[in-house]
Amino acid sequence: MSISKNTLMGLLCSTALATTSGAAFAQDAETSDVASDEAENTIVVIGTQIQGADIEGDLPVTVVDIEELDAIGVNDGDELLRSIPQIGSIGFGAVRGGITGVNAARGDVASFNLRSIGDGNTLVLINGRRMVLHPITQVSNVDGVPVATANANTIPTGALRRVEVLRDGAAALYGADAVAGVINYVFDDDYEGTEVSAIVGLEDDGGREDYTIRAKHGFRFNEDRTSIVLSGSYSRRDGVLASEKDFAANADLRLRAPEQFRSDTSLDQRSSLEVFPLLSFNGLGRFHLRPATLLRDNGSTLTIDDCGGRGLTGAQTTFSDGTEDLCLDSSGQDRALRPNRNEDRTLTPDVERYNFFGSFTHELSSNVELFGEVDYYFAKTERQWEQASILSNGRFFVPADYYYNPFGPVTFDDGRVNPNRLPGLDTSIVPEEGLGFELQSLRPVDVGPRTATIKGESYRLVAG
Repeated sequence: MSISKNTLMGLLCSTALATTSGAAFAQDAETSDVASDEAENTIVVIGTQIQGADIEGDLPVTVVDIEELDAIGVNDGDELLRSIPQIGSIGFGAVRGGITGVNAARGDVASFNLRSIGDGNTLVLINGRRMVLHPITQVSNVDGVPVATANANTIPTGALRRVEVLRDGAAALYGADAVAGVINYVFDDDYEGTEVSAIVGLEDDGGREDYTIRAKHGFRFNEDRTSIVLSGSYSRRDGVLASEKDFAANADLRLRAPEQFRSDTSLDQRSSLEVFPLLSFNGLGRFHLRPATLLRDNGSTLTIDDCGGRGLTGAQTTFSDGTEDLCLDSSGQDRALRPNRNEDRTLTPDVERYNFFGSFTHELSSNVELFGEVDYYFAKTERQWEQASILSNGRFFVPADYYYNPFGPVTFDDGRVNPNRLPGLDTSIVPEEGLGFELQSLRPVDVGPRTATIKGESYRLVAG
């Protein structure tokens, strides 16, 4: 990577428009050391427009120029970040297969984590001006404090001229958001010509398809005093379900382990919060409501004789819901009851994204220029994950005379026959006046997986 000797990189520029002379940005390079080394070394000048700031010495800077950007061939800001060695793990992101709940519903987001110091500690600039933070926060895994970050995917990578990375802290100038360093995206506002490119990715196993189309056009007029550059891109990526991949289809990893580890239950990553409801009956105790016969992991079968407990026989606790025999089982949870959450889990979501960049510059005089920039971003992501095991942290009571209680009374107080009482209930266990219970946990698989559709839109207008 190299920079012209005359390049002045305003990596730590303030957001104010500079009307001061170039001497406020950088000291004259008139020392004999610079003069003697000029023929051999690349010189990058780091400065600030904050008066009184004292910045001297060498700072570690990485510059990714247009040739390297083309060689990397990235589709979006997320991939560009991952190609920079100094970037740590990206905490915010749509590709989070193991994350569920609100953390899986952040959409098309890519955070900045320079030097692995943590999200929210990197100052992000666009042409030397601060980038607006993404409106969604996330709790830090380190100290539990909510953090915010800019979204790298809003950057139109096809419009970039270079990316400048200051790999050292700048908190003394800009505050805590620059503790890890600074990343400055420099857009190409002086491009002439037309460029169209496309990236197509196809997957043999699973049928996933990725498409990215880019176009850039720039021209000059008014005797080269006016320049306009327009750039746009469209991306679409198919999502992948865990069930589509052999290595991820089953959360019980014992099936994929060597023979000597097949009995290690720590490899069973299925949820301990089962599909069947856990009920606590008044005066009887806690029971699982499950099918009367159930195939266990070891190949044996749980039968009616395994039902009951707490002084009750299997025959006393077995009944029918009209389609199959059910029973109440007071024994501990069997591994056969554990649900495989990977059946409904998304590894990568469906993503559709639009990026647009436009710049305008007009030379009013030899030292005054009118400029303007406009950026637009829109993205839509769709993903799904397994049902939550509701009520595991709460209490839900069902009275004995509740209309929809399956263990409710034979007849209500007004003489109506209860259509919802399960047939075949032993009246010595579930009396005719009904039996109340507490629903302690339930995973409602019959309603299908949870889905999330997230749309994000942003625009940026700058003029000066």
